[in-house]
Amino acid sequence: MNKILKYIGVLSLLLFVGTSCSDPDNWTIVTETPEGAYVIGDATVYQAAATASYFSPAAIDPRDGEEVEDFNVTSVYTWLKANEEFFIFQVDSEGNEKTFGEGDLIESSYDTYSLAVDAKGFTVENEGLYLLVLNNEDSQLSVVPAKFGIIGDATAEGWDKETIMDVALEGTTVKFSLKDENLNNKGLKFRFIDWGIELPYGSGTVKLHSNQGFSGDDETEISDAAKECKSGGQNFQVSKVGLFDIILSLDLRSKVWKASAKLTKEDTSKVPLPEKMYLVGTVNDWAVDKGLDMIPINPSEGKMFWKILYLKTSDEFKFNADLAWLGNDFGMEGEEPLEAGKHSVGKNNIKVAKDGFYTLRVIITHSTSGQLVKEFEISEPELYIIGETAAGGWDGQLAEADKFTLEGEEFVSPLFNNTNTEGNPKLRMCHPFDGVEWWQSEFNILDGNIVYRGTGDELGDVEVKKGQKVRLNFNDNTGVIE
Repeated sequence: MNKILKYIGVLSLLLFVGTSCSDPDNWTIVTETPEGAYVIGDATVYQAAATASYFSPAAIDPRDGEEVEDFNVTSVYTWLKANEEFFIFQVDSEGNEKTFGEGDLIESSYDTYSLAVDAKGFTVENEGLYLLVLNNEDSQLSVVPAKFGIIGDATAEGWDKETIMDVALEGTTVKFSLKDENLNNKGLKFRFIDWGIELPYGSGTVKLHSNQGFSGDDETEISDAAKECKSGGQNFQVSKVGLFDIILSLDLRSKVWKASAKLTKEDTSKVPLPEKMYLVGTVNDWAVDKGLDMIPINPSEGKMFWKILYLKTSDEFKFNADLAWLGNDFGMEGEEPLEAGKHSVGKNNIKVAKDGFYTLRVIITHSTSGQLVKEFEISEPELYIIGETAAGGWDGQLAEADKFTLEGEEFVSPLFNNTNTEGNPKLRMCHPFDGVEWWQSEFNILDGNIVYRGTGDELGDVEVKKGQKVRLNFNDNTGVIE
């Protein structure tokens, strides 16, 4: 009891919200106790610094239909010493003070206790950083070890498991670090427990964020200049492949998280080219796991993907190398709708300047240092019949007379010609691109569906008759020979 009274006395003298003086370690010296809850005790590292030990609104990770305001939950990240006591000190709106210790153990995935007045203090077995969570609705405290690591497709373990970081307390700063860690030029975050901390709350549960990401509205590159983080923040992007010194720090005085990564040795070997490319946006209700497949082309250098699509000016979309948001998506620079042509990539959603059918092509190559260079092209579709059915035959390839025309929402071919072969001619069609042989963008009609050659072998023969034509509907990827 004497120890509890000692902490109450210190806090009553030193707590203050406004400006005051500071001790040698830059802890704020305060003069009265504002309303709220604080962690106190020998287990803590605070030196007359109640504002740093204050429980703030917790970083709730809402699920479907939940609102953050529905939960009366507060939390604080704090460094705790092993086998020393700490307490929860609360001041209500009228200035009444209570000190709580360890009550009954509550069934939970983490150490959760009811709060008991003037009970023995809480303790932890291992020194380190902890997230203390107060369920004010049920008067419960959860003690969650916060052993941060890096996670993401930029890391060796991908998005399934953290690479745990070393941790140390340096003055009033908690510093997590990794030295000479191998990273790919993809995305990462900092995480210490799965994707969220689920704790008992009333008759159900509440879920808190268990990760730190960039505090801005969009993803950003991680660099040797420290950038501020927040719980549940945006992914960081790694711009190069190589070895990095990575730091995640928490200033216990200001409660500000920051992250940095310094490149110590660049890997100039070539980054693997993506095997797949998808479209996701309003064109598929942003269902990233059901991205629209683009057709692959394998040129001699790099990779290409293409797709024909009807787009409205109200549509927005991005390209993505995965069927999940893993940091491999990209869009356009700027915000103005795009005209036809090649464009540099950025993080903004892509928009077009007018309604209509478009051919979208993604081009990915390597830089001289082996990194991925991405660009995309927007154009009007140009479709041709070629070979035996074409007026120009095999010699006069891609003649204007063999080009499809747009009728309503269907592309219609010229009438087939069989003057260049005996018997019925075989239908072959393509969409030519600069720097690509026609057969690499070949397609045909099989069982009423448009089928693309992609990077595979030749498509099966489709015999047609002179005077017939083909109608193509790229809205549902079907075709009719008539």
